[in-house]
Amino acid sequence: LKKMLRGKKHVLFFDLEGTQNSHEIIEIGAVVASLNPDATIRRLYKGFSCYVKAKSPVGHIVTDLTGITKKLLDEKGLLYHDAIQELQKYISLTE
Repeated sequence: LKKMLRGKKHVLFFDLEGTQNSHEIIEIGAVVASLNPDATIRRLYKGFSCYVKAKSPVGHIVTDLTGITKKLLDEKGLLYHDAIQELQKYISLTE
């Protein structure tokens, strides 16, 4: 990994949650880190998180593991396209 990151200025870490059966994305988490020349982390930026409205059922196993419910997605979720735009805005703030 260190070899792959040499010369890079930033790295983006993702955490995705998905529905139980269709694996549709229902939450996006991300954090950007700026890197030192030796590929060690110099700084972590404030993280990003958003819920994404699902067309498929969440599934009881996913709800048990994450606490994410259809009601939560209906109330706080963004459409997938809008969630990706928000993620792009977050990433562009760190350049």
